[in-house]
Amino acid sequence: MISSIEINCRPEEDCLVPHSTGHLLYSATLESIQNVNPELSGKIHSSDVATVSVTPLRGEFRRKDENRKEVFSDAEYRFFINLIDSDGFEELFKDLVLSGTNLEIAGEDFEVTAMETEEKDWQEFMEKKTPNALFFHFMSPVSINYKDSGVTEMFPHREAIFKALENSWNQNAPEDMGLEVEIEDLKRNVIEKSFKHDTANTVITREGKERNQIKAFGFTGKAQYEFKGADDLLKKKLGILTKYAKYSGIGSHTSRGLGNVYTEVKY
Repeated sequence: MISSIEINCRPEEDCLVPHSTGHLLYSATLESIQNVNPELSGKIHSSDVATVSVTPLRGEFRRKDENRKEVFSDAEYRFFINLIDSDGFEELFKDLVLSGTNLEIAGEDFEVTAMETEEKDWQEFMEKKTPNALFFHFMSPVSINYKDSGVTEMFPHREAIFKALENSWNQNAPEDMGLEVEIEDLKRNVIEKSFKHDTANTVITREGKERNQIKAFGFTGKAQYEFKGADDLLKKKLGILTKYAKYSGIGSHTSRGLGNVYTEVKY
């Protein structure tokens, strides 16, 4: 089961926040839940089962400098936390809203104004129709390491995107729903028809006993993938992974706001 939780919030006053907010949003949410239900908050934080992806804060901003942007007290902001195999963790977020607590984001107080939860079963990702094209909008930097080498992919070529998603799917989906996509099939039968991307680097903070910063490299932008001589099975497999990407994110540090993507399967 996958739970997608949309949290709406509003700053108590005009203030500045960093451009990269995913790790701050996740930490702020867990800290607020800690005040409501410490035992279950600790469970989600330490779980080796639930996979988490967090979107950046969305809403109206004014760029202040290269590190910060301004948010406004009369504007509404939102973000999503996606929990894969969440085992009821979405109840924690319901507790958060019902408690009337605030989120502290980058040292500033945000009032939680609303929350909506969408639950999705693995079977819902299965493709009944055959896709013609797959659209991706990489909303926050996607950081994919090439075969755990420490070398980062700096543009959204088809092999990097779909093999990263295949690995994530097979780690999280039920065992009998595993997918296998051959690299040779991606090379021969999938085309980067159009894409516009920017390389990006960002600094995120790893929370713990010692707060240390991680410099992550990657890319943002848009890409569309089409097919040439591909059979229906390959098209459907990639359609499944494309729909899944919206919830899982792509690449590393998804719980800290990287790898957030909007996708669309075109028929």
